[in-house]
Amino acid sequence: MLSIVLVDNELKILPFVLSETDWIIEALVTVSLNDSLCNNDRIKNTYHELDFWNNDDLSGFEYNDLADLWEAQLKIENATNREIADYQIAKYTFYRGYAVVKRIMNRNVDMIIVKGPNHGYCYDRLLTSMATIKGIHSFNIEEKLLNKRGIYDNLSKKLIPICENGTNEVDNSLFCKAPKEYIDRHNRKGIWGKIY
Repeated sequence: MLSIVLVDNELKILPFVLSETDWIIEALVTVSLNDSLCNNDRIKNTYHELDFWNNDDLSGFEYNDLADLWEAQLKIENATNREIADYQIAKYTFYRGYAVVKRIMNRNVDMIIVKGPNHGYCYDRLLTSMATIKGIHSFNIEEKLLNKRGIYDNLSKKLIPICENGTNEVDNSLFCKAPKEYIDRHNRKGIWGKIY
């Protein structure tokens, strides 16, 4: 049986995981702790996003991890600095969140699912970064896959196509490319050509 960590702020994916799979949720990260869905027997631990900010238990802290997580640390500190204008507090926030993530990742985790993109906080960026270091697949997905082009796999750093047309559709959705007819119609030289 698969054991996962699910980051689902508004509990949009959780109902489908509970109804469509037999997965065990080792850790659920959300902002909706009072929801009746959070009381399911298959959910072993539930964390509120603020638990990563307010954690005072730094046990299990390993300095060796910091060398591997420096990129995630910079992203998390920068994200924290959007809300707190004190670099030292941002650094301490990373350490607090790191300790929670370390405890989560010391459990039996086979996969991590994050609803939406990584926003650069401990509860998403640090979880996916630590999973990548440990060789565990972590995916960023949307709650509605209709009209979506792919699911991002943090381990391989690739977008996995989920549409029938395959990779070409994924490539076309990543960049805004002008249609050939438009380019032909506005084929100009110099600065105007570059603007077009």
